[in-house]
Amino acid sequence: MKPDNVGLKVTTLDALAYLVPGTLLLWVLVQVEAARVGFLPADWPVTALDSAAAVALIVVLGVAMQMLGHVFKPVYDRVYKPWRRRKGDPVKARFDDRIAAEGVAFPQPYTYAKSALANAERPVDRVLMLEGISKMFRAVALGGLVTTGLAAALEWWSIAALSIAVLLSAFWVHAHYRFEATQEVYQAYLQWRETPEKPVKR
Repeated sequence: MKPDNVGLKVTTLDALAYLVPGTLLLWVLVQVEAARVGFLPADWPVTALDSAAAVALIVVLGVAMQMLGHVFKPVYDRVYKPWRRRKGDPVKARFDDRIAAEGVAFPQPYTYAKSALANAERPVDRVLMLEGISKMFRAVALGGLVTTGLAAALEWWSIAALSIAVLLSAFWVHAHYRFEATQEVYQAYLQWRETPEKPVKR
């Protein structure tokens, strides 16, 4: 595996990161359709065929929300991350010094460090767990954003207010776990590179 290609690992959290947001958004869309169009009942799916269609839609919506969830990246980079590092970040400073000393010139240091750890067969399970939680709540935040727009357009103000609360809460959780995943990778990389290798006994 190349250093710039992070190995894919399917976990339960990875699946939930698609299924939970997809399910929530599908429910919202069904309620809007039932209230304004009336082709589908509010308690859809009803039949087994409906259920099969619903599962397919959940997967499609979940994938789409994960892809579009990167819309929050500028907010994370310009607001949350500077706020977390407002008092300094010794782990990031040590990591930057380390890869500079190693002569590493990589546009995405987090991706490089994670790939290097995977290539060296260092444990990254905790990182994957943190990433899975972060991705799930990022997609939930996007669902909150979409729901807020729909509710405002339909003048469902109480639902719009609730959706804003979901949006802000989910984004905060997403940002927290994304930052923790980054710190975990940097710390693991430093521990690996700064720990002397034990001599092989002959």
